[in-house]
Amino acid sequence: VILTPKSLLHHGPCSSSLESIEEGTMFSEILVDEDFNNSAKLSSQTGLTSTTAFRQLIEQDNRVPQVAVKRVLLCSGKVSYDLRQGRRKRKLGSSVVIVRFEQLAPFPFEQMSWLSQQYPNAEFVWVQEEPKNLGFWTHVQPPINLALRDKASVDAVCHRDGSKRTARFVGRPISASSAPGCFNVHREGQKQLIDEAFAGL
Repeated sequence: VILTPKSLLHHGPCSSSLESIEEGTMFSEILVDEDFNNSAKLSSQTGLTSTTAFRQLIEQDNRVPQVAVKRVLLCSGKVSYDLRQGRRKRKLGSSVVIVRFEQLAPFPFEQMSWLSQQYPNAEFVWVQEEPKNLGFWTHVQPPINLALRDKASVDAVCHRDGSKRTARFVGRPISASSAPGCFNVHREGQKQLIDEAFAGL
């Protein structure tokens, strides 16, 4: 049984090498920017603490300059491929980091906390295809915002206007239905949320 959108079954970038499932490999709760930083994966099952393992991997292959990052897009599932395509189309390079969550429960708080410290000046945005009242936003918003304030300096936690740094939502508006029932309407809504994710950059 394969639980995936049909489009990903024949989508070239949505693939893994046999080496990724060989003996000695392990599940990664988050994948940090596969376009730039393929080795920046971590697992709480490495024998090290999650944060320590993550730090070591980032330091070994850190191709995304921290200072250059203006926005971190957090997401889960298929929309990550749309975001990667949107970034390439807009030629934004390393100013945007895309993080795909492979595990949402239990929430990988240590990893999220480290990301907050890794990119202290970046805006964090949660992107999902589903309406705001559906999908994972209501589940991930509290731990993400807590991580953005955890173990960070006052300058990193607060914006220049003194307000606390919190994640912003990008997705479809609140709806009683999970899908519009019309492909053209869905496609237009998808374009709008991808445009919004990169707006202002």
